[in-house]
Amino acid sequence: MASAWVGQEWIRDRFPLGGFPWGGLSFATAGQPHYLFSFGGPLYVSFAFALACSALAIIIASDAFHVRNSFIALALIGITFLIPISTLTKTAVVPSATATIAIVQGGVPGVGLDYLGRARTVTQNHARETAVLATDIKAGRVAKPHLVVWPENSTDLDPRTDPQTLQLIQSASAAVGVPILVGAVLETGQYGKVTNSAVLFTPGKVPAVIYTKQRPVPFGEYLPYRDQISGLSARFQLIANDFQPGSTVGELSINGLRLGVVICFEVAHDDVMQATVRGGAQALIVMTNNATYSQTDQPEQQFAITTARAIEFSRPVLTAATTGISAAINAQGEVVAVLPQTKPGYFVANITGNRQQTSASVAGPAIGLGLVVLGMLGLALTLIMRVQQRLREPA
Repeated sequence: MASAWVGQEWIRDRFPLGGFPWGGLSFATAGQPHYLFSFGGPLYVSFAFALACSALAIIIASDAFHVRNSFIALALIGITFLIPISTLTKTAVVPSATATIAIVQGGVPGVGLDYLGRARTVTQNHARETAVLATDIKAGRVAKPHLVVWPENSTDLDPRTDPQTLQLIQSASAAVGVPILVGAVLETGQYGKVTNSAVLFTPGKVPAVIYTKQRPVPFGEYLPYRDQISGLSARFQLIANDFQPGSTVGELSINGLRLGVVICFEVAHDDVMQATVRGGAQALIVMTNNATYSQTDQPEQQFAITTARAIEFSRPVLTAATTGISAAINAQGEVVAVLPQTKPGYFVANITGNRQQTSASVAGPAIGLGLVVLGMLGLALTLIMRVQQRLREPA
């Protein structure tokens, strides 16, 4: 039963249209033992809790709490939860470089689908909060960071082709005197095709595209089968552009610290996160825009997933959001700085990376796939046994 559950999660994470892993049992389980994430990743956590629930159901359903069934069920629970403890000493943080990073949450003028407001308003909001940061740096109230991070969609116009947007960002970067990593919508040169990218603006240098989102959201950032279904609903007209996927992981080195960059919903995709950490990231940045879902449970859900990733990979994680939740999370999953939702502001955090790989980052995909195969074999065996049982029944 538990392996079958993991199997459907594995499939849902990938199909259709790149999958949607948001409803994973591991992410929905509050207060789970943290060490399970660093041992085997989300699929193992889902397996452990599905197994525990199944085993308890067997105990309760057994006549007079049958001793043998109860013993087997409890043994399975114990093995699943106790084996990962042996890896705890191997996942200690091995510090790498330290960088001081500022996160800016500028806010948006609207709510829901109208969050952007007038052109450049969101960019102006983030430039304004960065100016406050610059003032506080000069006054000695906060340390000067090595990097400032703006969230996903902090520009609604391509700064490479819109001089006013470019001026806003360059002025903000000059004011703080350090690079700004900006979440930008970039044109591709093809009509109706854009990218959701992270662009580094360094004073005196040409802007550099650091990362392009690999998993744009279907029916949100692009319309699948546009030619075939665009006429079925007027709402499809709201999806004017199709965001094109990137093909490489996001990486950035600041003050010797290797940062991995992902965008928004990608934090829930195992393969994107695995590739980023295994590519050498010692700390992670999640750039996100949750303004469409402001005042709903979605930002809290995504924040829970982000916290789980910090534990899984034993990596500090910084989240930069337009309206929240912007935060700094250490490698143990503890929140060390946070900005309240819908409130503009900034924070500055010292981030020390981790060079040590957890067993989840090394073997997590293999563990997950093994559980999926186990589930498939179990289902096949069950089917064979039922067929054989029916064949034995008298006609």
